[in-house]
Amino acid sequence: MSLSQKKTLRSWIRTCRHAIEFTGFLGAIVLFSGLGLPRASKIGGKLAQWLGPWLPVHRIGMKNLMQVFPEWSMSQRRRVLEKMWFHWGAVCAEYCHLERFNSQNLEIEGYDHIAHFKDKPCIFVSGHFGNFQMISLALKECGFKVTQVYRQANNPWVNKIMQKLQRQVCHRVVAKTEHPVKAMVEALQSNESVLILIDQKFTQGPLIPLLGHLAHTTLIPARCAEKYQCALIPVYAERLEEARFKIKFFPEILPKNSPEETMRQVNTHLEVWVCNQPEQWFWIHRRWPFDYD
Repeated sequence: MSLSQKKTLRSWIRTCRHAIEFTGFLGAIVLFSGLGLPRASKIGGKLAQWLGPWLPVHRIGMKNLMQVFPEWSMSQRRRVLEKMWFHWGAVCAEYCHLERFNSQNLEIEGYDHIAHFKDKPCIFVSGHFGNFQMISLALKECGFKVTQVYRQANNPWVNKIMQKLQRQVCHRVVAKTEHPVKAMVEALQSNESVLILIDQKFTQGPLIPLLGHLAHTTLIPARCAEKYQCALIPVYAERLEEARFKIKFFPEILPKNSPEETMRQVNTHLEVWVCNQPEQWFWIHRRWPFDYD
């Protein structure tokens, strides 16, 4: 088989895989959309709790927990991952109902930290903790125009639907492969706000401590905040019960001597959130340069 034939075969296999994934994705949207928000959240959590431990990525979560919490027993780690699967299954189901969320689903804490930044450029930093889409909704409810930077889905057809759903709670969504820095600059220069999740691996970034281990971390938020003289504000969305969330805003982080030092302080906030509610963080990600094989 020639090189061109191999490329064609790989492309065909990838397209078939994407088609199968997309069919299942649409089926899930139809199912959860018809259930109503409370039932969808609960059933989505139960399904993920049953299926998750059978998936290969479950081992990544266990590896991460073993490294971050070596003092824990194996049963403790299993319980956290079990609850994590339920939480993220609920989050996925809740995507089908984003247009139904409103201020009644939110408990906002720390509004006084952000009130004077309305109609001013500012960068909100968070992580894959709780239901982070609720942060965009909370900011929208508070009168902020938000550009949300996100990691796109690997399946391009699924990604288009995800973008459409996310636009229901924020002004603009930008994938990390779609020149996010340009989009951030445009938003900041227009006196708008940006929300970026900083807890996933950024290979080009320096190694900065996170939960006791060095991890490649993006410096983009710190550099933009310094260059455009705008606030850098930590925020998280914690699940309280079913489809209710607490959105907590923290005092702004002032630029330090270097972007690395600024992001070190951001990571400190993330560490506190994760240690307080470990079951609400996305553990099944190759966040650290561990040997996951």
